[in-house]
Amino acid sequence: MSSEKLDAAIKSIEAGDKTAAMQILASIVTTDHRNEMAWFWLSKCVEENDRKRYCLSKVLAINPNNRDARQALAQLEQPHPPPPKTISPILSTSTPSPINRSSVHRKSNVNWAFIIAIEIVTLFCLLSIALVTIIPGINLSQLSLPGIGVGICNDENYFKQTSAILGRWADVEKRAGSTARIALTSVVGDMQQIRRDFANLPHPNCANKFHQLVMDSMEHEIDAYLLFMQQASESRVSARFDLANFEMDQALEEMKRIRGMK
Repeated sequence: MSSEKLDAAIKSIEAGDKTAAMQILASIVTTDHRNEMAWFWLSKCVEENDRKRYCLSKVLAINPNNRDARQALAQLEQPHPPPPKTISPILSTSTPSPINRSSVHRKSNVNWAFIIAIEIVTLFCLLSIALVTIIPGINLSQLSLPGIGVGICNDENYFKQTSAILGRWADVEKRAGSTARIALTSVVGDMQQIRRDFANLPHPNCANKFHQLVMDSMEHEIDAYLLFMQQASESRVSARFDLANFEMDQALEEMKRIRGMK
């Protein structure tokens, strides 16, 4: 079944539909976290280099001898020359062009929020393996499972609900990325509702930092879209997206820390 899904994902990538491919690949790594090829092709679906590095590092953790992954990672590390500068005329009677959302919209955040949800679900899979393989009298810390350690935050209900909410967030982000400025009001309203739902989600003290980082990231992304709708400067919109992106990255790292994920 995984091979059929992988073939379908590759065909979607070749057809230019990376969104569909990512959904297929995400379903594969959710049930088979050590699927080398799924992680490799997932690296071709995400846009930003740090996301590509993340997926490629998963490949190499599974198979350090994967030549294609090593070459792809090496290419990412190579410095790229800056784009050539265009010289603007000294005088111009044209009006300033409207902000180009493609240059400021955080396209990869859809993937990143989705990756966090994947990691949460993956951890549940690994924990279920642990529960059925524990021998009476053996401490969980003595188990050696790939990609998992002993976490300090074990509220399964909270993380399951978090995964579901992040899945909703990723879906709305996808809509926002393909919605015209004039029609963003309802999409941003949905974002605000999802943030309220997450803010109202009871969470254990051990997840305080993670919970706050996710809320802050959501808030700053909402702010970015509101600024975009108000036709604010590109630099202001970009700054909000960058901050939201950084906070979501930090949330992932914090989740991995408190859940004992390597």
